[in-house]
Amino acid sequence: MDPMTRLSKAQQGLLALLREKSGQKVSQDEVLTATGWKPATLKAYLSKKNLAELVRENEDGALFVISGPELDAWTLLRTITQSGSTREVGGPCESNLARALVRKARDNMTLALELYNRPTLENRLDAFCMLFCTAWEQLLKAEIVEEEGEDKIFTELEPGKRPKTISLEKALDKRFAANDPTRANIAEIAELRHGATHLLMPEAQSVLSRLFQAGVINFTKRFPALGGVPVFPQSSSGLLSLIADPEQVDVVALRQTYGMKTAEAIAEMIDSLRTRIEKTNDERFAISVEYRLVLTRSESKADIRLTTAPAGAGPALLIEKPVAVEKTHPYSLGDLVAALNKKVPTRLNEYDAQAIIFRENWKASNNDFHYYIPRHKLRLYSDKAVVYIAERVGGDADYVARARESYRNHQKKQARSSAKRS
Repeated sequence: MDPMTRLSKAQQGLLALLREKSGQKVSQDEVLTATGWKPATLKAYLSKKNLAELVRENEDGALFVISGPELDAWTLLRTITQSGSTREVGGPCESNLARALVRKARDNMTLALELYNRPTLENRLDAFCMLFCTAWEQLLKAEIVEEEGEDKIFTELEPGKRPKTISLEKALDKRFAANDPTRANIAEIAELRHGATHLLMPEAQSVLSRLFQAGVINFTKRFPALGGVPVFPQSSSGLLSLIADPEQVDVVALRQTYGMKTAEAIAEMIDSLRTRIEKTNDERFAISVEYRLVLTRSESKADIRLTTAPAGAGPALLIEKPVAVEKTHPYSLGDLVAALNKKVPTRLNEYDAQAIIFRENWKASNNDFHYYIPRHKLRLYSDKAVVYIAERVGGDADYVARARESYRNHQKKQARSSAKRS
């Protein structure tokens, strides 16, 4: 079912306005015009914080839109409504079967992540593949049920036998284009589950973890459309334990551990998968891993550690520790504000943070304070950003005011420029 059909005319007007004005100021009069609400209605929504995930009220009474241009109908409905049904897992689903599949899908993906991140579990690769594929199969079948009906997930019933549902492969055919990188990711992991479980050895984690992490991220992005809520709570990142990717596979060591035939098969799988990752070059298929080389006395600050070996011990070793950008820059804008408000004497809002980020020109590039992931349209901020802003705000009473003024002037120039072009 299209979530737009659940929105009232006023809610549809609000959705269109928020999409158009993402990252900009809107007056309360603009909101009233778009929705047809009475002033008292808007005042009630603001006082009850029903719009808190979508807009922030500034000191001058205007509203700053913090939701993105990709804001969907269900997120809007879940945010502004008081109905408990909109906040339950599977709330957007009309079908009880689809709702049950969505709940099971979330449980299985959560369990897949938890098992993979248990370092003492020897068969965690096998367990991850099975649960990952089951989660995707359930989510895709829920989508099919909602759009095409319950009968579309069942194969033709054979006399005297229990009904069977379609395979994951058939579900992929129904829900993805043939060249979709997300589909390719799921199919690759499904192939490991089907026919290559004997290759899921610890030595393969260097390349498989990149594949697995991309699959989890893809799932977390697709899930809310039917799930109505995030897969994982905001306090959980949904990340896997990544393993460094070696330049070459040590086939000799593999032969000693697993025997000739299996060793060569593992090595071939790693090499061919690495080749497909490079050829596809899409983070929906496999994530990239970035790391830094720094000279520091503190090992905890380094991604790569250089150390001397005892005399006669042979060549030195280079031990790599890849760090995901979510670790070096763990804060979204909202998280950044929350962290700052624990350190600064004056309470800040997201508009203040945007103003400070603009004043410091952090968005001009990826740096120690800010990191932008274009594919996901995601901006992240580091602990250094928290410390820097806290120090500036604490040491300069007018710092935030000057940042706001600079940001307002910038927005006015942008508005004038847009008006001239139109």
